[in-house]
Amino acid sequence: MQQQDEEQYIQRFVRFQSLDVHPTQRALVVNYDVDPNMLAQLGDFMMKESRQSQKLVRLKGTFDTDEIRTLAQIIVDTCPLVPPTKQTEVEQLLYYLQTRKGAGDEENAEDVDGDIDTSEADNFSISDEETASVTSVDSYIELLYEEIPEKVKASALVLQLARQTGNLNVLRKNEILLGALARVLREDGRKSIELSINIVHIFCCFSVFTQFHPVIAQHKVGSLCIDVVDNELKRYEQWTEEMAKKKSIVDSGKTNAAITNEYEKSFQKYVSLVKKQNQLLRVCFLLLLHIAEDKKVEYKMVNRGIISLLC
Repeated sequence: MQQQDEEQYIQRFVRFQSLDVHPTQRALVVNYDVDPNMLAQLGDFMMKESRQSQKLVRLKGTFDTDEIRTLAQIIVDTCPLVPPTKQTEVEQLLYYLQTRKGAGDEENAEDVDGDIDTSEADNFSISDEETASVTSVDSYIELLYEEIPEKVKASALVLQLARQTGNLNVLRKNEILLGALARVLREDGRKSIELSINIVHIFCCFSVFTQFHPVIAQHKVGSLCIDVVDNELKRYEQWTEEMAKKKSIVDSGKTNAAITNEYEKSFQKYVSLVKKQNQLLRVCFLLLLHIAEDKKVEYKMVNRGIISLLC
């Protein structure tokens, strides 16, 4: 019996870390740590290295806005990894999933433990060559003062961090980073659509949570998004007009193979640009929708002509 009293038992201690949305699926990602501990009845407590894990909560089918609160309650009740205090955050993430386009429904609605493969193509520009780290934010800020390719890379890395909701509070406190991102969007956004997508998406991650709306207001990101939308719509009209002229020349029959090939290349480039532009417009309008929870902000949008941009 004494030997049994001195035996040590493995106990798994689970510690919740953060919630996020899956980049491509209609699912919530629960990030948590598992601490394997040797717990002796004699009081010895020896910690081993904790292991980071994820749980994927897939959502099958569609749901209406008035069902979000009920669905969030069900998730909190059925998934012990999510603390009851996080129900409001679950509701906000569900609202984000509902308004986000391009996330296909999954036939298998079971929860899946373990590592989640997020290497699938996303609707936004993400760097696949390097994994972002909060400890490297200063180096990302330095890249934001370099040329456009470096700025695109830096913004993509920061976006990786922003998509993990547990990092948002850390990023919020970095005024230099947020100020640099807003400045780059204002000054260089027209030079690179990928750069604009990344930066607007970063602030869109903040916009999901009401407590971060002052950050967006401080850096006037809402106003910048309206400027981006207005500029992109004008560019679309210009592109479409140019393509119509080229098409009329090809349709006239007074062309040769070289002109036809040039038109086909231009058309493929046009389709690619429009696809990226749609991604940018979607994330801009999503951010504006989130911050429009404040009626004063909504009135400012109306005064800026948001209605004419939607028509």
